[in-house]
Amino acid sequence: MKAIANILFILFVLTKESVLFSLIAVLCSNRIDKKLYNKKLRNLGKALCNCLPKMGPAFVKLGQFISTRHDLVNDIICEELEYLQDKAPTVDFSKVQKILLKELLEKYDVIDIDQTPIAAASIAQVHRGRVVITGIQEEVAIKILRPNIHKKFSQNIDMMMSIASFINRFINPAKKLRLKEVVGVIADTAKSELDMQIEAAAADKLRYNCKDREGIYIPKVFWDYTTKSVLVMEWIDGKKINSLDANQSKDVAKKLAYNFFHQAYVDGFFHADIHPGNILIDKQGRIVLLDFGMFSYLPEDDRLFVAEIIYAFVKKDYEKVSDLHFKAGYVPLEGNTYQRNMFSLACRSIAGPIFGKSTADISISKLLRRLFEVASEFEMHTQPQLLLLQKNLMSLEGVLNLLDPEINMWLLVEPWFTEWARDNLNITAKLKRKYNKFVDILEVLQSKIRDE
Repeated sequence: MKAIANILFILFVLTKESVLFSLIAVLCSNRIDKKLYNKKLRNLGKALCNCLPKMGPAFVKLGQFISTRHDLVNDIICEELEYLQDKAPTVDFSKVQKILLKELLEKYDVIDIDQTPIAAASIAQVHRGRVVITGIQEEVAIKILRPNIHKKFSQNIDMMMSIASFINRFINPAKKLRLKEVVGVIADTAKSELDMQIEAAAADKLRYNCKDREGIYIPKVFWDYTTKSVLVMEWIDGKKINSLDANQSKDVAKKLAYNFFHQAYVDGFFHADIHPGNILIDKQGRIVLLDFGMFSYLPEDDRLFVAEIIYAFVKKDYEKVSDLHFKAGYVPLEGNTYQRNMFSLACRSIAGPIFGKSTADISISKLLRRLFEVASEFEMHTQPQLLLLQKNLMSLEGVLNLLDPEINMWLLVEPWFTEWARDNLNITAKLKRKYNKFVDILEVLQSKIRDE
């Protein structure tokens, strides 16, 4: 009954915000008239953008995830959903002040905060301010959770989970989308955004990882003023990336790409919300990353899987691409030689149009997008742990194109990636990883024996 009530509520909101009307218009459109069909798709995307924030903060996050799934949703709708970033009505300052007084009662007298927020999103908003630390006034950015956000988000997640269960029960093909796991990813990633101390810790970890990395800067956290609802960080004056000259744009693009690949494939911990609003260039010319609510750990097996996929495509070893999917269990057809061969041919069909072009036209995000599209036809289940990586690769490529339309991410990172692959995908590295896993298993067994 709860699931049915939730579905009725969703249908009511979708109807009120003209989403269902726009969807029917798309379904009834003549696809031959491409211009009119695309216009109706864009109207549907805009209706969803208006609708999701009214349904709740978790639905905004769902929309942001959907915007990366070009393998499931039309490109035009995905483009419209990208506008869900950092666009939300602001909270009245009197409510913000109540939260600050509650969280920082003893220290509130040394906080000077501008009443007008500089940014507002579905979960929190940011104000510029000043705090006194050891007698010195520091310029800071103060990020504050919205009132009652925990309750609203929890209600949204419960609603989404019950709807996912209902869909899985009655629409069998939807099971391969692993909707409940996707909702789980949204809930897990939101835990950091709903706890400012966790977000502060993520910023601190990225700051440590990037401390020796050229041209990258992570603002420091002021822990004495940071609580579960309030995050206080160093204020950085800087300019947006779209205001750079041509030479600076190329340099920033290279450093940004190298930094992301280093975070993902070496550190295994990366900033998972790369978009122009979260990047500044400071007076020293350094890239400053902002907003650390979305981050991701990428387990070694998963980062190696994606790296080997890309490397195998570049080497035009399509049988290897196919084998990797079966060995990882992502495509549940292991042992079926015919299906393996067909999947291998499908991989070749993906790479042909991409690698048939000049190197400058190779798009990693398009490659992965087409791979997910084809793999889904072979009953590949959605891999929730790879969603943020896929999302960020696409976002990063978009940022690089904004910096310079002629820049290509593959050309930028090919030297770095080739060197990384040589050190991590050779037989010695693989044997070393197997040995380390064997040692870990022995340690677990020894621990159990001692306990018994």
